[in-house]
Amino acid sequence: MSLKSSIVTLREEIKSGTITPEQAVESAFPSPFVHVSRISVESLSVDPLQTGFRTLDDHLVLKKGRPELVVIGAGTSHGKSAFMLQVAGNVSKHCPVLVFSLEMDERDIKARLLAPRINTPLQKIMAGTLSGNKLRAADQEFNAMDLHLCTNGRRDIGYIQQIAYDFASKVGAPGLIVLDYLQLMRGPTKNTRNAEIADILGNAKGLAKDLKCPVMIGSQLNRECERRGKRVEMDKGVGDYRPMNSDLMDSGSIEHDADVILFITRQFQYDSTRPNEADIRVTKNRGGKVFDATFT
Repeated sequence: MSLKSSIVTLREEIKSGTITPEQAVESAFPSPFVHVSRISVESLSVDPLQTGFRTLDDHLVLKKGRPELVVIGAGTSHGKSAFMLQVAGNVSKHCPVLVFSLEMDERDIKARLLAPRINTPLQKIMAGTLSGNKLRAADQEFNAMDLHLCTNGRRDIGYIQQIAYDFASKVGAPGLIVLDYLQLMRGPTKNTRNAEIADILGNAKGLAKDLKCPVMIGSQLNRECERRGKRVEMDKGVGDYRPMNSDLMDSGSIEHDADVILFITRQFQYDSTRPNEADIRVTKNRGGKVFDATFT
């Protein structure tokens, strides 16, 4: 409805006695404040989004309908993108999910979603060596997913916001938005990279608040985690490569703005021990607990 038609409608409602002039003003210029008495006690309870990882759900890492910024930190080849895609696929069985991938196309994403579901190495799927029947049977699961992929490579956060708002207005608000990943994105502020990162995170958090859903964003780690682990390995014989918040690349704004920070570590990448295992470390969890867990 245009501004002119809105004014005409309000004027007609005042003339008819449907609303008072004071109510018309309040309707045209709503207050940003909500009186605390209007917040129901029932609305305070939190349900987890069903991520497919029981430990994450039990600790309320992704909260349904809560506008939180969830940062997934990991080094190169530690499974950051694969983890976010698996979470997105599982959540999309229950509500719409938007995935913005800045380095993969839609076929790469589907292959990565398919591989763990049929317990088959990604390379076999991409090489086309599996039987057609097995792939078609597994593909049926995707019919139940409300999963939407944007892979056109646009990196500016303003464009991502525009597309997400457009989807929400036409289809309905998503239950989760996934951005893969922070260091590839661009923001409107270009003075320094730190200022640009802060702008991107601020806009991502604003998107979460506007659409009332979590926004999950991947982030690379700096090299300090690896250097620290090697120093421990030299002293004790076994390295401790578990990340901490300051290991996030461009960590200052991330530590401040993130509601949840989750790290993925694969010890195998450092010393060839514990193959097929991944350590999950949640170091910040607003409204939930921090914890460590291991997945195979």
